[in-house]
Amino acid sequence: GASFSQTTADRNVAIGQSALESNISGSRNTAVGQSALNTGTTANDNSALGYATSHGNFNGSVILGSGAVATASNQFVVGSSGVNAGSVVAEVNASANVWNVRINGVARKILLA
Repeated sequence: GASFSQTTADRNVAIGQSALESNISGSRNTAVGQSALNTGTTANDNSALGYATSHGNFNGSVILGSGAVATASNQFVVGSSGVNAGSVVAEVNASANVWNVRINGVARKILLA
C-alpha cells in the first residue's frame, strides 16, 4: 500500500505499510514508518519518521515520532500528545528570536541566542 494512490506525484520515498498511501500529487516527500503521511493527497516537501505521522496537506515540515502531526506548513514537529518525545521544563529567558515548534503535540517557542 505504500504510495498506492500516486498518479502525478514524483520524487517521493515511502517505506512502511501504507506510507504515503493516499498521496496523489504531492512531491518530494519522505515517509518512513507504518501509515507515515498516509492521509494527505497534495502536500509537498515533507519528511516524516514514525508510525502514523501526519502533515494535514501542509508543506515543508519535518515530523518525528509516533503520531506526530504538523498543523501548518513549515513546522518542525517532535512527538505527540500520546507518545511524548522527552520533557519540557520552564525557564525564564529573554530573546528576540524564537523557533516555533510542536513538541509532544503542544506548540512551543524555542529561544535562540
